Amino acid sequence: MADVGFFNCNPALGIVRPPCNNTQFECTNKNCVSLYQQCDFKDDCGDNSDEDPATCASQPGYCNFESSACGYGNVFWDQFDWVGYKGPTPSIGTGPDHTYGNSSGRYIYLQTSFPRRPGDAAVFESPFFQPPYDACNFRFWYHLFGATADQLHIQLVDMKNISSDVSAFVASQRDVWQLASIPVHTIAPFKVRFIG
Repeated sequence: MADVGFFNCNPALGIVRPPCNNTQFECTNKNCVSLYQQCDFKDDCGDNSDEDPATCASQPGYCNFESSACGYGNVFWDQFDWVGYKGPTPSIGTGPDHTYGNSSGRYIYLQTSFPRRPGDAAVFESPFFQPPYDACNFRFWYHLFGATADQLHIQLVDMKNISSDVSAFVASQRDVWQLASIPVHTIAPFKVRFIG
């Protein structure tokens, strides 16, 4: 069969999709994705509308480190610091070489090889946030790879500087970015602490 068509007919209806429900985000292309997938630094819609910078920038704690640290920062009492970077890390065979799928994306990282010693820690903290009204998840992408990469610990810290461990990630043997999602259950203002 070849060369099919209609003459003097109404236009085709196109793809009729059911409307998105209240747990979904409606993409510009009319696809529906979970609200959980909105602003996760990954194009889930296929047209990147779920990662719209104007929408995502209004999300509490959202930061892609492209132009600033967004209120996140190193503490003064640790042994070394997290560093903003783009492109491959200085150590050969370790770490990421990009975000956003290209070499222009920025990220923060730790140089854990010499002169670092066992027990050294670098601490990076968020600003304080109000407690969540409902279910809340702290999401971030991490890349934990290399001979001297060890662990990444995540803590919630209250206004009195009392911390509680909420998660730990062990170095992977895979050279890939991984998405982490940590439920936040607190009734008091809090900040997130990354310890590497």
